[in-house]
Amino acid sequence: MRRLLPLILLTTLTTAHATYCFQHPRTDLTLYPRLNGAPRQIEEQVTVEPAFQTPDFITARTSTYMYQGQQATQITHRLTPDDPSLPRTTLFQANIRPSGALSSLVTTLTGSWRYVMRGNRTGPAPQVTVADLAAEKASPISMTLDAQGRLTQYKGAIMNPEAGLIDEVQVSCTYASAQRTARQVVSVAHRTRSVTVAQFGPAGELLSLSSTGTTLYGTHSPLLPTAETFTYDNGTLSRSIFSIAGQMITFEYTVTAGQIAGYSVQAGEGDHIVRERHTFTRDTRGNWITHEYRLGKALVATVTRRITY
Repeated sequence: MRRLLPLILLTTLTTAHATYCFQHPRTDLTLYPRLNGAPRQIEEQVTVEPAFQTPDFITARTSTYMYQGQQATQITHRLTPDDPSLPRTTLFQANIRPSGALSSLVTTLTGSWRYVMRGNRTGPAPQVTVADLAAEKASPISMTLDAQGRLTQYKGAIMNPEAGLIDEVQVSCTYASAQRTARQVVSVAHRTRSVTVAQFGPAGELLSLSSTGTTLYGTHSPLLPTAETFTYDNGTLSRSIFSIAGQMITFEYTVTAGQIAGYSVQAGEGDHIVRERHTFTRDTRGNWITHEYRLGKALVATVTRRITY
């Protein structure tokens, strides 16, 4: 089962690190969660169960998001991977500030990000402090939002919190209201460039996604195209089918009071079928505060949130 974990996480979270311009039913926006009720702070803790810990993924993660209105102004991730060959701690922080008061007008935000990692081959993972982070050189961030508060341009860095990887990224978002589409272009660390087109229905529901891309080195070879289609029963999301290289992954959703209470994942066929289940509990504002995911009946990991409004 341990070897299945990276596969399941990567397939389940395929869209988790690619949705800058629109909300996906299974994930938060990549740069920062956008929640109901104007939160002032979100503290998020991820714990992977011992049976599923691998050096490839993070054993424990603590993330904190500080908000001004609906805009995150500070994002901090502290991570500890399960790698006995090199116990280490990673600390990442991004600070983003508006050039003026956040308003209904187009808003430009600027800031910086820092990253530090400390390892120890002879003992437990060392502690990393904010002072250690402050000693590192800062790299710039710039962000532009439109009049609806939607992202139009981003240049900076992003952390993959599952794998603990930090990449420089450039993002552009364009929105076509008449066609009910959003087009997202993402360049990652001068390695890949992907284009994703999201199609929406008349009520703003996500109907389909299609993505293409290319590597930015060597022969500029194309990335495998992906697609996902979403099915609704009486206006309620019930299923989506994700496809890549001829492989189909099915997601079945449970919706309660208009909110996703859980979803199941099925990939493969015959003796190679893999089933995964995600469940959420939510607070009175409709924001999820616990997220459990299981492989079969076994608990793989738990995400808990403490939200301050």
